[in-house]
Amino acid sequence: MGCERVMTNADDSEAETGLDVNNAGSTSPGDSKNLPTTKLLRQCLIVLAASFVYIPTGMIQMWNNVFATHTADSNNTISGHEITLVPWQKDLVASIAEMGGMAGYITAGYFVRLIGRKRSLILTALPAMVGSAVIVLAGNAYVIIAGRFLDGMSIGMAYVTVNTYVSEVSDTSVRGAFCMLSLMMMQLGSIFMVSVGSTLPWYYMSLVCLCLLFTHCLIVMTLHESPSYLATTDREERALQLLQRLRGPESDVHKELDYLKTQNQKGSSDSFQGCGALFQRRHLLTTCLLSGMFFINVFSGNLVLRVNATRLLQDLGLPLEEKYTTIFLGLVLLGGNVILTLVVDRLGRRRCLIASLSIVAASCASLGTFIYFTGKNSFVAEPEIVVLNFLSGVANTTATQVEISSWHFLTAENLAPLILLMGACLGQSTGIGSIVWVLPSEMFPTSLRSQGTGICMMIGSLLGFSSLQLYSPMLATLSQAGMYWLFSSVAFGGIFYVYFLLKETSKIKVG
Repeated sequence: MGCERVMTNADDSEAETGLDVNNAGSTSPGDSKNLPTTKLLRQCLIVLAASFVYIPTGMIQMWNNVFATHTADSNNTISGHEITLVPWQKDLVASIAEMGGMAGYITAGYFVRLIGRKRSLILTALPAMVGSAVIVLAGNAYVIIAGRFLDGMSIGMAYVTVNTYVSEVSDTSVRGAFCMLSLMMMQLGSIFMVSVGSTLPWYYMSLVCLCLLFTHCLIVMTLHESPSYLATTDREERALQLLQRLRGPESDVHKELDYLKTQNQKGSSDSFQGCGALFQRRHLLTTCLLSGMFFINVFSGNLVLRVNATRLLQDLGLPLEEKYTTIFLGLVLLGGNVILTLVVDRLGRRRCLIASLSIVAASCASLGTFIYFTGKNSFVAEPEIVVLNFLSGVANTTATQVEISSWHFLTAENLAPLILLMGACLGQSTGIGSIVWVLPSEMFPTSLRSQGTGICMMIGSLLGFSSLQLYSPMLATLSQAGMYWLFSSVAFGGIFYVYFLLKETSKIKVG
C-alpha cells in the first residue's frame, strides 16, 4: 500500500460513474442541521428502534458481574435449590460468552445477506431469548454455561446486524452520529445491569433481559427493510418508495438507487459470488486495513486498561469498591461516546481518530512515567480473578469487595493516576474505541457488508482475546510502566497509520 490511503468502495465507484455520492439521498450532506426536522426525527426513531436490542445485550455483557457477586453470598436458584460452581466453571461462565460472540459474527454475516436486515434483527434476539430462559430455570452450572454461550452469540450478531442496518438507513450527514447513538444504548444497558443487579438476583436480571429481548422483536416488526438491501435483490420499486420516505420528497432517490446498483454490480461477476467476492484485491485491502485498525484499537490498551482499572487503582492506594468503579468507568465511557456522537460527522472519522489516539498516547505515556518514578512498578501475579467481556471492554471481577469508609486517601498524588487512567479511557471512547466498530459497515458494499463486517469484527475479537492472554507476560516482561509506554507507542504509531492509510468515510454514501 505504500503511503497511499486505501480507497473505499464509494471512492472507486464515484470516480468511475461520476455520481456525486455526497448529495445522493441527502439534502445537505455536510451539515446535519439543514436536514428537515421531521426527516431527522424519523431516522432517529428508526435507529433507536433497530438498536433497542443493544440494551439487553449490554446487560448480558455485565451479567457475570451480578452472578459473581450474588453467588458469593448465596448459591440459591430461582427454584430454591443450591448451585455449586468450582473455579474453572466460574471462569467458563464468563469466557464462554466470548466464544458465542465469535460464532454470532459469522452467523449474522451469512443471514443478514440471505434473509435481509429486518428479519436478521429479529433473529439476533432469538439465541439470547433461549439463553436467558435457560439461565432463569438453570439447576446446575452446565446449564448456565450453555445459556451464556447463546447469550454471547446474540451479542456478536447484534454488532453486525445493527451496524449494517443503521449505516444503510441513515443520511450521510448524520450516519456517524446515529451509529454512535446506537452504541450508547449498549453502555446504558451495561450500567443498568450493574446498578440494578446489586439488589436483584442474577436469575431475575436474566428474566428482565428476556422481557426486553421479546420487546425488541415486537419493535422490529414495525420497521421496514433496508432500501439498500431491496435495491440489491431486484426489488427496486419498493426500494424507491422507502428511499423517498427516508430521504424526503426533495431528494433524488433515483440517483441514489443508480449508485447502489452500480456499486454492487462492480466486481460481482459469476465467478465472485457471496463470500468469494471478499477475496478480490480491493476487498482484501479493505480487510487488511481494518484489521490494522483493530490491532491499534486493542494494543493501544482499549481492553487492558478497562479490564485492570480496579486492580490499578487498588495497587496505587485507591481501594474503590468494584461496583462503584465499574459504574464510574461506564459513565466516563458513556460521556466519551456522547462527545463523539456530537462531533463525529462534523469533524469526520479521521480527525476524531487522530484526536483520540493523541489523547491515549499522552495519557498512557504520562501514566507509565508516573508509575516508573513513584516506584509502583512491581508486578504482583494475579491478585484477583478478572474476567473480560471484551465485546464491551468492561471488567468483571470476583475479587473481595473493599468497603469505602472515607475519602482521606484522595491526595493529589493518588488522584494523578486516576485522572490519567480515566483520560486514557475517555480518549478511547471518543474515537478509536468506537469508530473502529463502525468502519466495516461503511467500507464494504451492500452485497458484502454483512460478511465483511462479521469477518473484521471476529478478527478484532481474536486480537482482543490475544491481548488479554498476553497481559501477564507483558506485565512481567515490561513492568507496568513499560506496558503503558507500549500502549502509548502503538497509539502514537496509529496516528500516522490513520493519516496516511485511512480514507475518510464521513459524508460518503455507502454503496
